[in-house]
Amino acid sequence: METCSSETSGDSKSMENPLESGQLTKKGRKKKTVSWPEEGKLREYFYFELDETERVNVNKIKDFGEAAKREMLKDRQAFETARRLSHDAMEEKVPWMYPKLLDLPAPLVVPGSGSRERFTQAEREKGILQELFLSKER
Repeated sequence: METCSSETSGDSKSMENPLESGQLTKKGRKKKTVSWPEEGKLREYFYFELDETERVNVNKIKDFGEAAKREMLKDRQAFETARRLSHDAMEEKVPWMYPKLLDLPAPLVVPGSGSRERFTQAEREKGILQELFLSKER
């Protein structure tokens, strides 16, 4: 990395009026420019080498799985803090009661009796590979 001195040179170009030099944007502001002093005017040189023992950035996400885990932990912590702040002990305030049983008449039509969908689905499944769910517990 190179640094330059903060001395101001008596350059006539820098003293020019921006209106005369045509260095204005469409909005009438001065254009931004970057310049470095000449090689002979550079004062100091700093060289930085990579230190292998230096800490790595722990906040850098390395893969999607890790990002998903972090997001899940953040959501869980946010939920727990919200519950603590609302003073909710998650205790029953109203006792549970079973609903009353309904006495329904017998259905007039047997559900699905005239449907051809199960045959259509069976034909569709004949041409599709069966799904397999593998687990790591083998």
